[in-house]
Amino acid sequence: PFAMFIINKNMGNQGVITWEQAKEMKESGLVTIASHSVDHPEFTKISTKDACDNVNKSYNEIEEKLGKEKGDYRKGPDK
Repeated sequence: PFAMFIINKNMGNQGVITWEQAKEMKESGLVTIASHSVDHPEFTKISTKDACDNVNKSYNEIEEKLGKEKGDYRKGPDK
């Protein structure tokens, strides 16, 4: 099992998986699809609020297209 962190706006581009492929991978139970952002802005050049909004928007779209994951990768690992 592994986690794949995606940039939403790249999905379906040449050399990048499609949403349909991501769903199939997730449903296999072997892959967790997680956010790497909507469009990978230069996070050091945007506000903390804009960075959080970008990542949250990405997770919301992932959940909308693929369903909710069991864990919440936004908060980090449990201790």
